[in-house]
Amino acid sequence: MTVAKKGETLPVRVQVASSSIIQPVAAADVKVVLPKRDVSTLKIEYDIPSEFSGPLLAGSPMGIVNVRAGGRIVTRVGALSPVSVGDASQLIKGTRVVQEQGAGVQGAAAADVQNSGE
Repeated sequence: MTVAKKGETLPVRVQVASSSIIQPVAAADVKVVLPKRDVSTLKIEYDIPSEFSGPLLAGSPMGIVNVRAGGRIVTRVGALSPVSVGDASQLIKGTRVVQEQGAGVQGAAAADVQNSGE
């Protein structure tokens, strides 16, 4: 049985920043194969925050959708932002800064190892 299709709107509303309300979409098709006796135990859980601060790019991860049957997770899929919200240029600049800082930390750690004789 197909639970959701890639790009399908999920029944969850998320407030982004101070004004926009969006509904995330499924990142991929969600299909499960179950014996008929277990179909009645099928549950869909949306692990998606009701509020999200800051800008989002279309396709940004917003959470996870878990599909359970008989109390155990049988599959899961990401929930993505269907549209860009807010000033996406701030988000891109912030990502670059994090990457540059991360590279500096790795470089410093490598220098420490070389200096210690290891």
